[in-house]
Amino acid sequence: MFGQPVMVFQSDASGLTSVLSRAKTRDVKPSIFTSGLFATGNDADNRLVVSQLRYEDLNLAGLAFSADRRTADKVLKGVSLHR
Repeated sequence: MFGQPVMVFQSDASGLTSVLSRAKTRDVKPSIFTSGLFATGNDADNRLVVSQLRYEDLNLAGLAFSADRRTADKVLKGVSLHR
């Protein structure tokens, strides 16, 4: 499914918001997963759910992104690997 190695981290809502904010400041384009996405059944509705909310109002369930290691380390500062 993925063409890259995947690392999974864990965080609370506050940590996810911080990761999203740091991603934005470093021009990292994340895929955003909100709680509302789990109520939709297709990509078009998923995108609509996210597009109707401001970043500050997203009920984040997760994020995904690809970046070089140095940038990823800065974006993920403060979150830990999922165990």
